[in-house]
Amino acid sequence: MAASEFHIVLQIKTPDGFEPFGKFKLGTDRKFAENIFRQLNGEAECGYNDLLQIDLVEVGERLPRQLKMISCCLEDIAENCRIITREVFKYRSLEP
Repeated sequence: MAASEFHIVLQIKTPDGFEPFGKFKLGTDRKFAENIFRQLNGEAECGYNDLLQIDLVEVGERLPRQLKMISCCLEDIAENCRIITREVFKYRSLEP
């Protein structure tokens, strides 16, 4: 059985619903992925009028499964991309 892979997916609301426009591949470490997601800015309570959201997704042998979701504003998305990039860089560069 292959290990699950974790992604953070950026989505934007369109007339057809939410559509992904960016994805960060985090690897197979669930603890690492959840730790990054906890650091992100946004609201856990998502509403109909939200335009941007970020999802933590687990991809296993079957279809992707959404684990968590937050709603964001444009400033949150920018800061969250910085946080994700910093944490992935530290994890991949400094961890054995």
